[in-house]
Amino acid sequence: MVTTDESAVDERSNGATGDSDTGMPGFRGSDASLWGQLALIAAGLGLLVLGSNWLVAASIEVAHWLGVSELIIGLTVIAGGTSLPEAATSLVAAARGQRNIAVGNVVGSNLFNLLGVLGLTAAIAPEGVPIASQALMFDLPVMLAVAVACLPVFLTGHVISRREGGGFLGSYLAYTVALVLMAS
Repeated sequence: MVTTDESAVDERSNGATGDSDTGMPGFRGSDASLWGQLALIAAGLGLLVLGSNWLVAASIEVAHWLGVSELIIGLTVIAGGTSLPEAATSLVAAARGQRNIAVGNVVGSNLFNLLGVLGLTAAIAPEGVPIASQALMFDLPVMLAVAVACLPVFLTGHVISRREGGGFLGSYLAYTVALVLMAS
């Protein structure tokens, strides 16, 4: 027979005995103050800005050192680096069974990058954002083809299988290899 200690039940949880897991060690849902959470968000955003400045500066140096275009570095190193938070969020959400969060994170991030980030950049740049001819001839058509190829996968059964996920990953690797070969 299992007994519970009534005093161990957190009064703020309305009788629930489980902790609200935020994924942050030392922080338990309602135990952390709103101001504390806002401070963590501000600190995270500040470090993100600092890290992104370092990422861009180092990537430009690597591009010059390797003798490849900044577009290639942007399409590979920077794209991968800036997508790691989305990948981590989606992996954690999928592992916890929150698949709608995983899908929403990826789709929302891509829409925000295309419409919000690119739109804001073009709106504040004095001459707009020039698009490299390589991007117009190869990268943008590949992006469009992949978007069209995804439609049947997304609409059949409303599930992306492991096999289809492997196909997506393989397609990305093939694209990256093509970029490297074209740069050589």
